[in-house]
Parts: sequence; structure tokens; C-alpha cells
Amino acid sequence: MVCIGGDDIFNPLIRYVDGIEVNGLFKFYENNFFYRSPVVKGEVNLLDNPIPKWVSIAKEILEEVYPEATLKAVLPGPVTLAYHSLNEYYENLEALARDYAERVLTPLIKELEVEIVELQEPALASELSRATREDEVHIRREVAKATIEELGKVKKLWVVTYFGTPQVIPEGVILNVDLVEGSLPDGVSGGIGLGVVNARETKMERADRIRDRLLKFSGNFSRIYVTPSTLLDFLPESVAWRKLRLLGRLGGE
Repeated sequence: MVCIGGDDIFNPLIRYVDGIEVNGLFKFYENNFFYRSPVVKGEVNLLDNPIPKWVSIAKEILEEVYPEATLKAVLPGPVTLAYHSLNEYYENLEALARDYAERVLTPLIKELEVEIVELQEPALASELSRATREDEVHIRREVAKATIEELGKVKKLWVVTYFGTPQVIPEGVILNVDLVEGSLPDGVSGGIGLGVVNARETKMERADRIRDRLLKFSGNFSRIYVTPSTLLDFLPESVAWRKLRLLGRLGGE
């Protein structure tokens, strides 16, 4: 599967969103990896959709180098964007997440000629696992779930979570779970992505141990996709390629 991404999980897409400006660099969780923070100044709307053009270019490359692969677009999910934005306009993060999903992602996704769209949603595991009912700056789990499920009606979604166990299980999507820093939650069915290779550690895993672990899940899902635990951006390029080749061998078995 080949992805279309960007500089970080928010850029360059947010440069094409009205109501959002780009601020300085912020640390992405506890990693030596930074992102340019979205600053929400007004109602968000999609100004222009650059991704169809990017998809067209990617398809040309795909035909030359890997024609049997499935192409997918990678976009920041509504919950994660809300938590990582400096909100200077909306009453709360829930309103921001809903508007971003309805006014930006929905029209954008409708135009994409890809079979599947990947939503980067680490906040479903990280932020929501720490949130309490007393938090004023908080997205309720039922709101997060409903917002993502509405997007899943537009296009098939692959929802990628990491840095913990997902606290929200959207229905009708492929959920990707980080099994290095989290665990498989109850209630997941259908196809699933299992993050079994540590993408924040250069040490290589043993294929036989991962294979044994995967066998425990083999009868529970219609299809299992083996994936890194999180973004490969945290690794040196040579190590990232080695881990990808390992996943390729495991996925072919």
C-alpha cells in the first residue's frame, strides 16, 4: 500500500484551509519530531483541494514502480487536529473537530480517486486516554466516534491510532492499533491493522516472535494488516526500510 503524505501530519494540507494560520514548531508528543501548529482564527473551510493533483502524480509514479499497490491518501483526523491546534475561534474543541470534518475533510475526500483514506488519529489513544470528565478542554468519546463514523460514510477509512490504547472504536472503518505502547481494545471487528513493529526503536524485531504474536489474533478478524506501531519518521531512513521489509515478509505469509 502506497501513501500520499506531507511534511508532518498537518502540513501542507492546513495551508489550504480558510480560517487556519500556521504557527511555529511544536514537539509532537514525546519525540524529537516537530510540527507546525494550526492556529484557528475563524470558521474553517476548504479553500482549495490540492490532493487530486497529488494523487494524479502519485498514480503515474505507481504505474511505473509498483502497479499492484493500493494508493491511499493520508490526512489529519478531526480529533487529532483539534487537540493539536491553537483554538482562537470555536467555543470548544468538539465544535472545531466537527466543522473540520464537515467543511474540510468531507468535500476533500469526495474528490479523491483513491480506494481508501488514512486518518491520522493518535489523539484517540493518547489524549482521550488521559481525559477526564472534569476537563474543560476535552472531546467526548461519543462525539469523536460519531464524527469519524460520518466521514466513513463518504469513503472507506483507515483510522491510525498510536501512543496508547484507542479509547474510541469507530464502526465501519479499519482501525490501526499500536500494540507496542497500547493494547487491542474490546469491540473491534472486521479488518484491523496491528502495529507490531516498534517505530520508535532502532532495534530490529525477530520475525518468529512477531509471527507467534500475530497467530493469537488470526481467528478473530476478517483480515489483519501488519504495520509499524506509529510513524516511521522517528527512525533513521535505513532502519525504517529494514522494518518495512520485515513487515513485507510478515504480510506475505
